[in-house]
Amino acid sequence: MTEYELSNLMLTNFIANSVPAIATFMVVIGAYLMVAWLIGRQLTRSQVTLINALFVVFSLLTILSWFTRFEMAFYYQSELLLLNPDTPVFLEQHTAIGAIIVFMLFIIGALKFMWDIRHPGTDDD
Repeated sequence: MTEYELSNLMLTNFIANSVPAIATFMVVIGAYLMVAWLIGRQLTRSQVTLINALFVVFSLLTILSWFTRFEMAFYYQSELLLLNPDTPVFLEQHTAIGAIIVFMLFIIGALKFMWDIRHPGTDDD
């Protein structure tokens, strides 16, 4: 492939196609937090288990979707660097690891939020 094709694939694959994955992740987090805030106390244990399972699965799927796009863009970038070593590098592996850590912290924080709503007497503050 040419430099243009590789750079276009890299940018299109990562930037244009990863934004919806992050947006979906934020929608899932927001919906979960709204459910926790509005009706968390009234839910039965089985309902909370189902909601938590759905939340974790969909969150992990969106993170996996984002990471897959990142890995493909990283691959195109490495191919581009083989053609032209002077190409500016904007994707680094540690960026993906850092983002995944942040995404996981969001998931853990949301689960903790649900726990706090359902168990108000066990507040650590």
